[in-house]
Amino acid sequence: MIYTKSKFYYGHTVTADNRAISFSEDGINELIAEIKIGNYSLSGYVLEVRRAMNEVSGGNNYEVTLNRNTRILTISGDNPFTLYTQTASIILISAFRMMGFNDLQDLTGSNSYSGQFGSGEVYTPQFFLQDYQDFRFNQKTASANVNQS
Repeated sequence: MIYTKSKFYYGHTVTADNRAISFSEDGINELIAEIKIGNYSLSGYVLEVRRAMNEVSGGNNYEVTLNRNTRILTISGDNPFTLYTQTASIILISAFRMMGFNDLQDLTGSNSYSGQFGSGEVYTPQFFLQDYQDFRFNQKTASANVNQS
């Protein structure tokens, strides 16, 4: 039997301070998508980002994909768009840090952007996880010793 280490992803708690995604489809008008406040798994967070962006979209269809090994999110659209990671009007409540994007410069001119670092945190246990074995398969003979004097 081959045992592999499982990874646990965490750190996707959306609050009032990290809920907004600022982007533009025409390079002029800023659209603000709001992620619902709550706790998310890594894959649940990806789905919520996609939902939020498509909800306010002016016609561009957005897809958010995830590389589970690196935890890097990629946001793609049908047409080129801009992510306002630096100059957004809502920079104080931006979700870009949690999404794995740095805020050094706005991302513009493409229809796909990938984060620069992994989203959230990862925990890898030191012990290999194993399958559960029912106790009925772990039977051993029991022999009693009787001491006589």
